[in-house]
Amino acid sequence: WHLLFFGYTFCPDICPATLAELRQLRSQWPDEVNQQLQPILVSVDPERDTPEQLKKYLDYFGAGFIGLTGPLDDIQTLANAVGVPFIPADTSKENYTVDHGGNLALIGPDGRLRGFVRGPLRAEKLAEQLPVFISSEG
Repeated sequence: WHLLFFGYTFCPDICPATLAELRQLRSQWPDEVNQQLQPILVSVDPERDTPEQLKKYLDYFGAGFIGLTGPLDDIQTLANAVGVPFIPADTSKENYTVDHGGNLALIGPDGRLRGFVRGPLRAEKLAEQLPVFISSEG
């Protein structure tokens, strides 16, 4: 299972808050859920988010998150396919931001979209319901 979050390391608000909530959730879930569910930050800012930058940023959260980056067109295609669109930034401007939301896509072991979590996250509900969903869908 994968929980995809589309964001970027220079994000001033949504990303750090969402990643902190996911870290908190991982501390509440049983070990078997954490072993089955991998949160992944898919960068919507491949211009600045190198693999090294993603690793450094995600290591700060200390929750075993994975970061992915690649060509912007591929990222846009993936985001649209899982219903988590974003608006690419004008990278010619200094200190640009990327318009994106805090929604998450739940991808099953078969690689198919199995669920969608709207942001902002409701941590208590997710802590309770997501483990049940994963174990029932196996």
